[in-house]
Amino acid sequence: MKSNQIEKLTLSQKVYKSLKERIIIGELLPGQSITHKLLANDFGVSIIPIREALSQLESEGIVVRRSNKDLKIRKLTIDEFEEIADIRLILEPYILKLACEKRSAADIVNLSAIYDKFNSINDDHIEYLKVNQEFHFAIYKVSKHDIVLGLIESLWAYIGPYISLNTYGKDRSVTMGFHNKMFDAFVDQDCDKLIEATKMDIKTSSIDTISIIKSDSFSLK
Repeated sequence: MKSNQIEKLTLSQKVYKSLKERIIIGELLPGQSITHKLLANDFGVSIIPIREALSQLESEGIVVRRSNKDLKIRKLTIDEFEEIADIRLILEPYILKLACEKRSAADIVNLSAIYDKFNSINDDHIEYLKVNQEFHFAIYKVSKHDIVLGLIESLWAYIGPYISLNTYGKDRSVTMGFHNKMFDAFVDQDCDKLIEATKMDIKTSSIDTISIIKSDSFSLK
C-alpha cells in the first residue's frame, strides 16, 4: 500500500471520529442536512475523506441519505428511542458498576476537573453538551471495557441530537442534581447510588425527549 493511501485512510478516520463526536455531543440536530461540500469546507479537507466518513456513519444508521451528495442526521421514532433507552438502562449500569469498583484516586481527580467545568458554563449550550458527554464517558472509561464502551458510544450517536434539543434554553437544575449525585457516589465508591442516579437521569430525560419526538419540532429557538 502506498504511503498516500495510508494518509488518506487516516484522514478519513479522523473526519469520521470528529463528526461522530459532534453528533454524540449534539452539535447537529435530528433531520439536519449535511452535505459533502459544506463538511469539506468545515474540516478543510477534500471530498474523498468526507465521503468515506459519511459512508461509515450511514452504514451505522446514524445518518441517512437524501441524495447522492446530501445526507441528514437520523430522526428516531418513539419506538426506536424507547428501544435505545431500554438498552442504555442495561449497558450503562453494567459499565458503571465496573467503573465504580475500579476507580482510583487519579480517576477522582480527573472527574473532579471535569465536574468543575459545569460551574463555568453559564448559557453556553454547546459547551454544556461537551462537558455533559465528557463527564459521563470519563466514568465509563474507568471500567476499561472498550467493547461495551463502544456500544454505549454508538447509542449516544443516535440520541445526542435529542439531548441537545432537550437541554437547550431549559433549567438544568434537575439534570445537574443527577450529576451531583453521580459525582458524589463515584467519589464515595457507592456503586448502587451511582447506578440509581444514572438510571433516573436516563428515565427523566427520556420522558422529555419523547415529547419532542411527538412534536416533530427540531430547532433551537
